[in-house]
Amino acid sequence: MRITPEIVGKELGVGATLVRNLMERGELKIGKVIKRSGTSNSYIIYPKALYEETGIKIDYEPAGEIKDLKEEVQNRGVTQTWVVNQMNYLDKSLNMTNQKMSAILNGRRELAGDEFIAVCKVLNMDIQNFADKEVS
Repeated sequence: MRITPEIVGKELGVGATLVRNLMERGELKIGKVIKRSGTSNSYIIYPKALYEETGIKIDYEPAGEIKDLKEEVQNRGVTQTWVVNQMNYLDKSLNMTNQKMSAILNGRRELAGDEFIAVCKVLNMDIQNFADKEVS
């Protein structure tokens, strides 16, 4: 879905012209203004920027918290050992252990990128939910 100044204006309870003017002046940082000579400007509105600037969610869901991983494991009714075994089955080079997983689940160790991908696959979690989180 293309997000337009009209859509943003409706959500904010203001007119599209005000949204355009605020974007042009840099007072509403929700995307880019493409200035065209001789024609009207074009406006590209980014869902993430719109959410961060206004709290409006259109085609965007804020990133989940990696700290929720422990809760995800518990909610799915699987054991830590099962997760470790499945991760190692997917990628033997991970060398994941119960000790490492315990440290991760309790916030004492960060997930490496390859571990993160494996745990998302094992738990059938959408990697995009964590797209804005830093992974070492």
